[in-house]
Amino acid sequence: MSSHPASPPMTGASVVITHRIIPALQGQYEAWLNEIGPLCRTSEGLLDWHVIRPIAGYTDTYSVIIRYQSEHDLKKWMDSPERERLIAKARPLLQDVDRYYIYSRLDFLFELPSQPVPMHPVCWKQFLLTWSACLCMDSAFAERTERAAEPHSGYVCGQRDCRV
Repeated sequence: MSSHPASPPMTGASVVITHRIIPALQGQYEAWLNEIGPLCRTSEGLLDWHVIRPIAGYTDTYSVIIRYQSEHDLKKWMDSPERERLIAKARPLLQDVDRYYIYSRLDFLFELPSQPVPMHPVCWKQFLLTWSACLCMDSAFAERTERAAEPHSGYVCGQRDCRV
């Protein structure tokens, strides 16, 4: 038996941060990332840090994914005075507010908070697809039964000298 108390299991936590940048200020935002990155990477419990940069001409959104050993460590960084100061510095570069979503474990891989509700097919399209499939199957079945019902040529073995 161990006399040490059991430590709580490490569940891990991730944050996905999205920033829409004013396109003309992208260079300043990159400099800001170089300022906040080293501070974040030295914070307690950090496991990983990834920056997904926008594709020129298609998007102006940066996504930053940060993983921590625990949700406590993650919230400690997100609420830290250093981060608050640097977010205030970045606000003039953003088109929108500082958006972030915190996830426990690997939840963020399977659910997106802004994902639209999937649309259901229109009823008439479902009907048309079902009806056309049934029609094709009916036609194929009818052709097979017509061939099976055709009268034989009178030759049982397929040769002329065979008897009926």
